[in-house]
Amino acid sequence: MGTTTRILTACAAAAALFNAPLARAASDVPRKSAAASVPTTVAEHEALAKTYEDKVVLYQKEAQFHREMLADMQKKHPMTTKSGVN
Repeated sequence: MGTTTRILTACAAAAALFNAPLARAASDVPRKSAAASVPTTVAEHEALAKTYEDKVVLYQKEAQFHREMLADMQKKHPMTTKSGVN
């Protein structure tokens, strides 16, 4: 496989890898209707705060997953000065 083919393959794989979580994350965002109301009671605010705290945990886990994938990729494909590509 030539250098150009390897680079294009790596770019396609990276695009698929990075676009998949974004597409999924965008679909996870709840759509609010124009009639959606702002929380008015303490309980409603606490419930909303809890949903944001849950999202923080989820996104931190997802970020850790991607850090681990990056470390794994760097082990499998160390950057070399010969290739000029990571």
